[in-house]
Amino acid sequence: MNKSLTDFLRTAMEPVGSTMYIWGGGWNSEDSGAGKDAKIIGVNPNWKKFFMSQGSDYDYKEHRYEHRNGLDCSGYVGWVMYNFFEDKNGAGSDYVTNAKNQGKLFAEMGLGKHSKEFSEVKPGDIMTSNDHVYIVIGECTDGSILFVHSSPPGVQICGTPAKSGLYCSCAVELAKKYTQKCFPEWYKKFSNCRRGMSYLTDFSRFRWYPEIMPDTDELYLKTPGEILEIILRKG
Repeated sequence: MNKSLTDFLRTAMEPVGSTMYIWGGGWNSEDSGAGKDAKIIGVNPNWKKFFMSQGSDYDYKEHRYEHRNGLDCSGYVGWVMYNFFEDKNGAGSDYVTNAKNQGKLFAEMGLGKHSKEFSEVKPGDIMTSNDHVYIVIGECTDGSILFVHSSPPGVQICGTPAKSGLYCSCAVELAKKYTQKCFPEWYKKFSNCRRGMSYLTDFSRFRWYPEIMPDTDELYLKTPGEILEIILRKG
């Protein structure tokens, strides 16, 4: 498998701006692991169809366990992992588990290291808390983190406040700029690209082993804006 960190983040972008948050989305009906939607290659066309049918008043609580209509946070990360590592529908490993255990699961699979204490984040890090998981795109000079996740209303690029507590951070501005530019239909309905301070303080970090996730395009040396330009580039 000759894939890189760039490929991983490009895969993470595929459902962005067209996939709603569905509680239980990506899980099986027993809630014990990956369902069909987290073990398919490519984006389920039902996701965009459901997104197009929803308005800015979308309430995920009215659509719990509508498994074919979208993804929840760990279902989304599981889908990204499956599409990066596997090449057949339904035949590969199960990458879906509770958000708090997802980084530990990937470490147990020999893919990287899970850490509760850390001083910085890098592109591709997977951040987990008791009830959420997200994928880092990059860290800005003000300490804000640009990331992608599935959280109500759906799969989207978001930013944290700066480490100083300033909510109008570099990451938030980048998230707004690129969502409006690259996902205009989503932005018309859901323009909020900001998340709270807990995204900086309440998470553990999973980091890839370099032999598993080579940084061939040197994303570690690039700004979050430069990374977005690369991973959102068509073709």
